[in-house]
Parts: sequence; structure tokens; C-alpha cells
Amino acid sequence: METRRPLCPSAFDPTGGHRAQHICQIYTRPEERMEAVHDFLRTAIQSGDRTYYISERPTIEVLADYLSGFGLSLPDALHTGQCRLDSSRDFYLRSGVFDPFKVLTQWGSMLREAAPQGHAKLWAIGDVMPELGYLCRGTQLTIYEAKLDEWMQSSRATVVCQYDARAFDACTLIGMLRIHPLVLANRRVVESPYYAPPERKLSH
Repeated sequence: METRRPLCPSAFDPTGGHRAQHICQIYTRPEERMEAVHDFLRTAIQSGDRTYYISERPTIEVLADYLSGFGLSLPDALHTGQCRLDSSRDFYLRSGVFDPFKVLTQWGSMLREAAPQGHAKLWAIGDVMPELGYLCRGTQLTIYEAKLDEWMQSSRATVVCQYDARAFDACTLIGMLRIHPLVLANRRVVESPYYAPPERKLSH
């Protein structure tokens, strides 16, 4: 008989329908990041919607083993196209440089591709490359995240942006808490007390 892991509650809302969720995770240990990835992918794949995992180090075997404990097959999800893995470098630096507006265009394309294939919502979790914080002293990254949040106001997506606290300066991290309306902390998604609405972000 197949043994499944106990189904612990997910930090992510699988019943949110079309409600957009732009979530920031600031982590200090790799284990924190992977715990969020596991929880997110389990919830997203169970929902049946299009799922993306963006990382420089996608550990496919570990992810597949974890998901199999819940009766989910990562190979099947990859084969059918429900789940896609992309490297952070290919996603953010596809043309060799970080262009916020080109990356935003990719998000729009991802959402449009999902709808005709029967996916009501887009789920994506990704590790933000530290190199992006060095470009233009983080200005481009701030513009990108603010514009992404603005775009998400009318989207059908749940997106988690993961930031390594050891790789980004305090100013950048505080800025991300102002840009993201939701924060993942201690396996709970809560409102960011620093959040500023889209119309105010780029005016400060």
C-alpha cells in the first residue's frame, strides 16, 4: 500500500480563485526557501493550475520525492505542461541584461498561455538573483517589482518572490516589503505592514 505524508495545512490559499497574491519571502537559511518551495508546489499542482518554479538550483529529484509522498507526480506534471521549471538566469537575463519590461512581458505571456489550456490561474515561485540587486544599485529591481505588483492587481496569479537576506542589502529588502502586499513568514502568509499601493510606490 502506498504511504502518503500527513497533509499539513499549506501556507498558500488554494481556494483564492482569481484573487492575485504577490508575496515576498525573505529567508536566511536555504531550508526556509526549500520549505516554501515544497509547500507552494504541492498546493499549486494539487490545484490543477499552471505552475512555474524559477531557480538557479532546481533539485528535481528532491522535489519529485517530496511530492510523491502526497500522491503527486512531478514527472507527470512536467510532461503535461502543467508545471514548468526555469533557471533564474534564463528568466531574468534572457537577453544577457536585466530588462524589467521584457521580464514583465514574459509574465503576461505566461498567463495568456495558461488560459487556453484550461488553467484558471497561474502559480509561480522563484528565487530572485542577487545580481539583480547590484544592477543600477537596485533601481531596476525596484521598478520591476513595483510594476509587477501593479500588473498583478488585475491578474489571476499567485507569485512568491524569494530573497536571500544574506545576499541583499537592508535598503533593498525593506523596499521589497513596501512593494509586496503579502509576506511569507513562519509558514504563514500575512499582510506586509510596510506595503504601499502601486500608485504610491514609484513616487517616493
